[in-house]
Amino acid sequence: EQKGWIKGTWQTTENNREAKYYAITKSGTRALGEHNFQQSAFVPSALVDSHVGIRAGVEYHRVPGFAQLPSLVSSGPTAVDLQTINVAETLDFAIKLHDHFAIYGDGYGKARVGANIATLLGTGADYTYAGHLGLLVKLFRAGSFQLSARGQAGYYAGQSAGILALFQDLSLIAQDFLQKVARNPVLDVNAAIEQLNTAFRTATADLLTPFEGFTYGFSLNAAQALGRFLGLQASIGFYVDSATYRPTRYDRASGGPVTREHTIKTTRPSLGLALDFDVSPIGLPFAMLLEYRATPINVNSPEDAEYDMASVEHLVALGLFYSGRRDLQLGFTGFTLFGQTPALGANATPSGKPLDLALQLVFRYFW
Repeated sequence: EQKGWIKGTWQTTENNREAKYYAITKSGTRALGEHNFQQSAFVPSALVDSHVGIRAGVEYHRVPGFAQLPSLVSSGPTAVDLQTINVAETLDFAIKLHDHFAIYGDGYGKARVGANIATLLGTGADYTYAGHLGLLVKLFRAGSFQLSARGQAGYYAGQSAGILALFQDLSLIAQDFLQKVARNPVLDVNAAIEQLNTAFRTATADLLTPFEGFTYGFSLNAAQALGRFLGLQASIGFYVDSATYRPTRYDRASGGPVTREHTIKTTRPSLGLALDFDVSPIGLPFAMLLEYRATPINVNSPEDAEYDMASVEHLVALGLFYSGRRDLQLGFTGFTLFGQTPALGANATPSGKPLDLALQLVFRYFW
């Protein structure tokens, strides 16, 4: 009660006697034992609370050794390094329904654009918007330890824009035209040129590829206070992502564009650890949060075996926060993501493993 994590009020009992009743305050929802936890960004929390927050930042994404055709006269794929700048914003919330239950969710938008000429020509840009909704259940609490479970589902959609596929299709169109001229010397040149112009115009549909997907998963989460200054959080989970892409490509048989749908299913077991260090008990309003997450990724496509691949993704994050107010979380989080699955370039050639570097502003209000 002296720390402000619980609040007592005097009330009259059924026996007409005065007794003091206690309830957890908004500051106490993030506390176990003597420690007040920071809300982790990448390791699901075991704590039941109510909050609303925003995370916004920029991210640098690099794909080494991406195979692309830079021109129509290329004899084969050329390896380049793709570099993009992402701008992302996430709104998240949690609503405590009971001491043992809370609903939570988020909505986010992300825009990506090429940061060098090779990227602008190859994969260009894309945007994604998404949302998730889930339920948090507190399973067990004893002293400074708490165990909870989470289940969630979500949806996302967007479009990607790139010139690589257009280059490949224009090359096929030009080859088909030259082959027709060689096979038929008396070819009607005017009709052939008109057909070629039509094919070139319809090939521009390659520029945009819409996509959408569904995600769902669950996790088991634990939190343990290690005294006044330290707190440890851990999570183990399993997530599934099913994405559908609808690229449009030039079809030699029909001489025009054809949209083919293909599905990619990704499974993501996940193990995460978060350690936070808060020195506010000695009068310094400062907290640090270190997070690590390992995710073995398995990608499978029923239609295209070339998309099947596996990798182990690693995320390391460091957050610095102001901890002078128990109802606020304010600070910055930087993270790196490496070991991701390769990107497929020209002729289904896999790239090296991508690397992400990012910095986010974090603000949350708890009640």
